[in-house]
Parts: sequence; C-alpha cells; structure tokens
Amino acid sequence: MFLRRARVDLFVAGSFAVSLEGGRLCKGTGYSDQEYAMLKKAGSLAPETPVVTTVHDAQIVEEIPNDEWDVPVDVIVTPTRVIRAK
Repeated sequence: MFLRRARVDLFVAGSFAVSLEGGRLCKGTGYSDQEYAMLKKAGSLAPETPVVTTVHDAQIVEEIPNDEWDVPVDVIVTPTRVIRAK
C-alpha cells in the first residue's frame, strides 16, 4: 500500500483571545499546539506554513504570555478585518 505524506498549506488554530503580536490563548487543553507539533514532526508542515485564527474584534487583547510550546498565529481574521501579526 502506498501512503503519501500530506502537506498542510494552512493551519487554522482555535483561539479564545489573541494579541497583535501573534500570542494566542485557548481553553487550556493544548489541542492546537499538540496537533501542530504532530504535523510538524510528520513533516507535513513547512516552516513557512501560515497559522491563522478567527476571533471577534473584542477578543484581541494587548498582551498574552507565551510558553515555549505555544504556537503563535501569523494571521488574525475578524468579522471586520484581516490582521498580519507582528
């Protein structure tokens, strides 16, 4: 049986809140970070694969502390705008 490695062109991560710097806060279970790590280990994610999240404008906050395993977002999409994280 022939299996081909999947290539992920865009990773969508769930978020409860985000910062303009790309920090992301979720519900605390780490599922998005774990999925990202598994795909990266499998070779399915390239370093340039963008990480995107969708939130409402009110969910954008000034600062979110990050741990070493937290996956930052590159693009934040709200109902009113699309923001490239800094």
